[in-house]
Amino acid sequence: MYCFKCKTKQNLDHKVVFRAVCETCGSDLHVCKNCKYYYPTKPNNCLIPNTDPISDAEKFNFCEDFFPSNYCLEEKKTSKEDVAKRLFKD
Repeated sequence: MYCFKCKTKQNLDHKVVFRAVCETCGSDLHVCKNCKYYYPTKPNNCLIPNTDPISDAEKFNFCEDFFPSNYCLEEKKTSKEDVAKRLFKD
């Protein structure tokens, strides 16, 4: 997984615990923005229905549905833009 803040790949051999922090910048890792289910346009910014709202997507939380994302948000953003460009070519 990558840190949402500094984009550094994390070398984790275990489950991401609630209070885990980035080895490089010290940011929390068990956060919405590092979760594969994080999706800002969905209710509660999550693909899983009826999740509890999280007030800050960049602070650690106790969500038990958390699953580490395999890519950083920049890659996710770029690939969505690329898909849109391919779909809506002139």
